[in-house]
Amino acid sequence: MPDTFTLALVQAASVPGGVAGNARRIGDAYRAARRAGAGLVVCPRLALTGAPLGVLTPWPPLAAEAGRALDGLAGATAEGPPLVVGAPYLEDGRPFDGAFLLRGGAVADRCARHVPEAGDPLATGPLRGPWRIDGLGVGAMVGADMNTADAAEALAETGADLLVVLDALALAGEDEETRMQAALARVAETGLPLAWVNGAGAGDGRVLAGGSFALDAKRRLVARAPDMEEALLLVPWRLREAGLEADGGGGIARPLDPQDVTWRALVVGLRAFVDGGAYEGVAVDLDAGINGAVAAALAVDALGPKRVLALATAGDAGAHPETAAALGLRVVPAPVAPLLAPYRRLVGADDSSPLARLRGLALEGIAAARGLLPLATCDKTMLALGGEALAGHSAGGYAPLADLWASKIVGLVQHRNGSGPILPERPLALGNVAGKARDRLLARLVEDDADPATLGGEGVALAARVAAAGRERRRAPPGTKVTKRAFFER
Repeated sequence: MPDTFTLALVQAASVPGGVAGNARRIGDAYRAARRAGAGLVVCPRLALTGAPLGVLTPWPPLAAEAGRALDGLAGATAEGPPLVVGAPYLEDGRPFDGAFLLRGGAVADRCARHVPEAGDPLATGPLRGPWRIDGLGVGAMVGADMNTADAAEALAETGADLLVVLDALALAGEDEETRMQAALARVAETGLPLAWVNGAGAGDGRVLAGGSFALDAKRRLVARAPDMEEALLLVPWRLREAGLEADGGGGIARPLDPQDVTWRALVVGLRAFVDGGAYEGVAVDLDAGINGAVAAALAVDALGPKRVLALATAGDAGAHPETAAALGLRVVPAPVAPLLAPYRRLVGADDSSPLARLRGLALEGIAAARGLLPLATCDKTMLALGGEALAGHSAGGYAPLADLWASKIVGLVQHRNGSGPILPERPLALGNVAGKARDRLLARLVEDDADPATLGGEGVALAARVAAAGRERRRAPPGTKVTKRAFFER
């Protein structure tokens, strides 16, 4: 057994369903880790297939494709270190949430997640012992296995020297302390070091949090990867009689500020949706108030100004000149007021939001003609309450602000402006921002399932409005999840 050992954690940005591309990214990271002298390379949960995987996933063809990709990756281990990859597999017709050990040029072993997760379609498997790698006992856990003592204690009792956790944890309104406390508890119970490897990137409205880390047996943080971006985290260890001892650490990236987390998640989610749909870029109505300006800023940060088409649907009365100048955008005039009279003659006088609908038609029509994704500008408050505000902002194919309460938007933009102005103050002042107190009540109702009766008369009234707006919400496009529960979650 060597007296030093380097663990490589691959914080990969996998694309849901993109097995071939994911395998190429894993292979590139494996070769980089091998050049860096890694003795073991570990990838996140479902790194090969991307996460999440839903109940409608076509399991047989996906598992077969994943199996072929695993065989291809295994070939590289004939003359290199072992590789652990998260991927699903089928057994007796049931899909399992697996971790595969590739070494010596072949798929050597696999294990499955043991602890169930609410709403997850993947089956769980029995407790397993550790893998022996160069004389070292490596105990693999998957996802929720870190949340209870069972899997970690079983691995410790059967000879593990190191615990590795494969995860694909998305942002869900929780702070890092939650998962760190679970990891610290497992280290305290077993006396073993623990490495947690998470994914990055986005898919299906979820943004993986990144932030992979390693703790030594004394519960000290010895390495941490950046949030929400691909990274190769190298964690050197020294083998002592008493067990593994961190040998200098692998670098500790500081967690992002909560506002930075939200902004970056929205940027990453939008970029993934645009690129995943093979759009040329996006179109956004800069005259949609503060939300239009924020959507444009997110698009510029995600794609660059050349891939963002800015529309001015309100003519000279709009805020687009200042916003466009701040973001480096060229504005395309698309005034809809001249169309109001013929529109009313066509549809009748009962439409209560004719200008809003015309702006939506213009946005979607111009975007379709140019191969662009039209961005809706609705926020979570609009989705909760429905009505004319939602009707005026729900046109489009993707709503980047759909999981952000209206009262959070100004603060988020002002925070982002602190690192280099992207929005002038005038568009911020134009926004009709919902009150913080109302949004707090809505969050209790929507995200915490609070009983309306416990929230007073206003809570009961808001609950009735939320229920009444359900039909309108179902017509709205999806967005990026940044809270515990989003309206567009399936």
